[in-house]
Amino acid sequence: MIKLDRFSGEIEAIERHPVEQGKVLLYGSSFFAFWGYERAQKQLSQASGGALQVINHGFGGAVVSELMYYYNRLVKPYAPKAIVFRTGHNDVWELSAQEAFTLTKTLFDWAKHDFPNIPLVAMKAFDHPSALPENLEKLHQYNEMLEALAQQDSQLRLLDINPFLYEKEGVFRDVFREDGLHLTDAGYEQAKDYLAQTLLKLL
Repeated sequence: MIKLDRFSGEIEAIERHPVEQGKVLLYGSSFFAFWGYERAQKQLSQASGGALQVINHGFGGAVVSELMYYYNRLVKPYAPKAIVFRTGHNDVWELSAQEAFTLTKTLFDWAKHDFPNIPLVAMKAFDHPSALPENLEKLHQYNEMLEALAQQDSQLRLLDINPFLYEKEGVFRDVFREDGLHLTDAGYEQAKDYLAQTLLKLL
């Protein structure tokens, strides 16, 4: 069983930043965490001509239960104008796609209750070179459930980074670290325009 406060050091570092309200909140796991607090702000602002002002509350290899555990500290006080979630990927290592989705939907329901008039953007689980076939299958199942939910919920939108990650069908861009999962610094630099323009359309 995961110790829910295992990333307490990262949480405390996030909370040392000022509480800024009315911005786009990035909330999720290591895709956001590796991007970095200041770098995500800078790159998305630059790539959007200043239209996207974000705060990045990604941490560790967070699973949804940890995102729920810190929700009252890292989401509610910030009164965001939109929330972009990165969830599910780490959950399918231990859970079924359905279990991961059920937890994710609960997190979304909290946000819908607290912020009924803002866009909620779910970042779909993305393919990566090191994914085992059985886990990739679960990630795709998870995405299908997200897609079905988004069709029923006008507040929820989906962000798909896969079109950027593939150079051509079956061939990934050279943007991944040696672990075949996380992006390199150059990968984030390359992805910023795609992410910024996609988010502007969704928001």
